Amino acid sequence: MNTALLLIMLGVTNPQPMLIAGDRAIQANNWQEASIHFNNAIDTRQLNSAGMAVAYWNIHIAESNLHHIDKDMEALLGFIVYGYDFAEAPWPSFKRWRNEFRLERKLNHAFALMQANWANHNSYSCRSKLFACYIKTKSLIEIFERAVPFCKNRTVQSIKISDKKKIMQTNVACSDNSIETYYFVNQ
Repeated sequence: MNTALLLIMLGVTNPQPMLIAGDRAIQANNWQEASIHFNNAIDTRQLNSAGMAVAYWNIHIAESNLHHIDKDMEALLGFIVYGYDFAEAPWPSFKRWRNEFRLERKLNHAFALMQANWANHNSYSCRSKLFACYIKTKSLIEIFERAVPFCKNRTVQSIKISDKKKIMQTNVACSDNSIETYYFVNQ
């Protein structure tokens, strides 16, 4: 029996046209269409961990631009799961591609963005040493500033970061002379 016929009979769908259509939609800033195409590619169950990671990253881009926070966070979670799987793959071609995709940077960004969104929905995340938020580098604090945001409805006057025993205390001076304190743990 012909392999293509067997695949059709088994209901296997090639995700490649969906990935291409999703990429074109991203390039055209057609966020809704992009999200649909990348979700359809995932639904084929024919993508490897690298393909899943890239599809979820592109869904994150689309849903973020659509301001669909829940769908964005769901996409980031999928990206983190498959991205770490992809990061651990031992094949040389994956290693080269991981570097070109800047996987580690995107994983750190995704993890920080998910925590920042969680911190925006409660009053304790990042607000004490006990509930400090994990970030890989100091530069990721800007993700928190955009997502939380610091000094709600006020202007940030300055940000002072002090490192003590792997815990960064971040004091944010607001335009009304109040100080907000956030705690981050880094490596």
